[in-house]
Amino acid sequence: MRSKEVDIDRGRRLYSQMKKLGLTERALSKKTGIPASTIANYKKGVGISLDRLIALSYALEVSTDYILLGDNDIEVINNLKKAIKLLPDDLKAIELKSLEYQVCRIKNVAELINAGK
Repeated sequence: MRSKEVDIDRGRRLYSQMKKLGLTERALSKKTGIPASTIANYKKGVGISLDRLIALSYALEVSTDYILLGDNDIEVINNLKKAIKLLPDDLKAIELKSLEYQVCRIKNVAELINAGK
C-alpha cells in the first residue's frame, strides 16, 4: 500500500517543475506523449509507470529520484519513512534496514539516466 500523501507530494513536485519551465499540461503532454488528462491525474496522486516517469524526468529536466522522492537526502529519507509506516509491522523492520540501500540505488539509477542525456 502506498501513502496518498507521498503520491500527492510527487504531484506537487511535478507541477512545481512544470511551473519553473513554463509548461502547461498540454505542453508537457506534447513533449512526453503522455495524455494531458493523465498528467492532471498525477497531481491527484495517481501512480506513474516507469516509462512515463523516465519521459517526465527528461521533459522536466530533473532526475527520477526528484520526481519520486524529493529534492534532497533528508526529504528522500522522510518520504521513504512515511511509506514504510504504512507497511505491516513484520515488514517495517526489514524495510527500515534497507532504507539506506534503497536511497543509494535510486540515486545510482538517476545518475545513469542523467548521464545518458
